[in-house]
Amino acid sequence: MTNKNPKIEKYHFEEIVYMLLILATDLSRYDDDHLINFTESLEGRVVELFDRGFLSSFEVSYGFKDNVVADIESLRIGVEAMITPRWHVKLKENSNYRIKIRELAKRILASLELKYMEPILYSEKYLNIDW
Repeated sequence: MTNKNPKIEKYHFEEIVYMLLILATDLSRYDDDHLINFTESLEGRVVELFDRGFLSSFEVSYGFKDNVVADIESLRIGVEAMITPRWHVKLKENSNYRIKIRELAKRILASLELKYMEPILYSEKYLNIDW
């Protein structure tokens, strides 16, 4: 899939970064309302946006090399395994599984040379989501 409209491509990139930031964050101090918002953002988009075919279209503009795409795809599989009713509770846990997902998301951000930012601040600045 090729993103021909640069504005849409940029928005999709910002959505991907937002999801990576959520997954890279220790969410144990967030309240349930924020966690539910995060899970809704992830659950609705992770399957589509973390797809290898979709991500490959970002190689030129955003540096999504094969290793980054493979890591994001692994992250998608990990997130999909967490999706169950009330899975926002799992995001808050510091289980070994959640820590592995968090570390993988951090590694992806570093590979893309992106600095960490709290997900809520990122969404307010780039996605215009009013929490």
